Amino acid sequence: MKMKHLSTCFMTISLLVLLPFNSANAQKGDSVSDCQNKLIYKTKDIKSPNNDLSYCPFSNRSLGLSQDMANLNLDHFTYDDWEIFLVNFENSSLRYANLSHKRLTGSNFSRVNLESANLSSVETNWASTTNFDGASFRRAYALGANFFNGSFKDCDFSFANFADSEFKNSDISGFFNSTDLTGTDLSQSIFLPGIRSKSIIGTPLLPKDWQIVGGFLIGPEANLGGQNLANLDLSSSKLNSSILTNTNLGKTDLYWADLSGVKSGGVIGNPILPKYWKLVNGYLVGPKSDLTGANLTGGNLKGVSLEGAVIAGAKLSGAKIDESNHGKSVIGAPKSLPSGWSIYKGKLKH
Repeated sequence: MKMKHLSTCFMTISLLVLLPFNSANAQKGDSVSDCQNKLIYKTKDIKSPNNDLSYCPFSNRSLGLSQDMANLNLDHFTYDDWEIFLVNFENSSLRYANLSHKRLTGSNFSRVNLESANLSSVETNWASTTNFDGASFRRAYALGANFFNGSFKDCDFSFANFADSEFKNSDISGFFNSTDLTGTDLSQSIFLPGIRSKSIIGTPLLPKDWQIVGGFLIGPEANLGGQNLANLDLSSSKLNSSILTNTNLGKTDLYWADLSGVKSGGVIGNPILPKYWKLVNGYLVGPKSDLTGANLTGGNLKGVSLEGAVIAGAKLSGAKIDESNHGKSVIGAPKSLPSGWSIYKGKLKH
């Protein structure tokens, strides 16, 4: 029987499930009755031979409280109500979905593909966390969105537009590549370890100790491995516990930078470093540097302080260690030390 109205196409969500159907995948412009061929009202969970509900419209009668929409193709998703409440979209595809002006209260978008989705003026609610962990926002349009109490761990924000959006009380990590952050307020969010970035557009408000220099997000525990930071002025940057492995630091000014806990190796160029620091065998070596597993064999460490450095598994045979390091504390047991040097009770001895 053909359905004339959307409200008659979908019944209470607790009864919604997919039925195998003879037609091919839904196509752009499908009518409600076309989508009806996919549905049988039987149980809570949605299953289908192809898990394909692309182009199908949804209403508040077909997308209800705690609905399980995981592992589905929901490309070109549309919804005629204003709030999506506690719905589980985990691992689903929502490419080109139109979620503009929707409130996404407590819903689960973990590992969801939101490529090219319209998220403009979306709002997440303070009442419960909306989970976007592992989601892809590639080329998503989220102008003026309000992300409150969200979790955005390990997300792909590449080429997305978050201009004039606000992230408040949200945990954020992942990859920002050519992301438009013009007028974006991230100042009340928490940047988690390992944030990667390049070619960022705009000058957003950022959390404490973070800045954008040369299109890169520069801050504590950032992953800047493999990036070209040559000639940048990072002299006042907080790069503590950041990753600078295989990074081009040619003429990069790091003179006043906080490099404590920095992880490196394969560094390219000759950066301007703080006092008591030196580039040795491609490693940034200095006070509190993380030299875990570093190969400093035969390296010249004269003038370098190893106070508080992590040298677990490091190879230091034949290295020229400055005499001033006698009695200084180090962390971990190295694989080897130069002749005449030892560690006793966590202190270097010569």
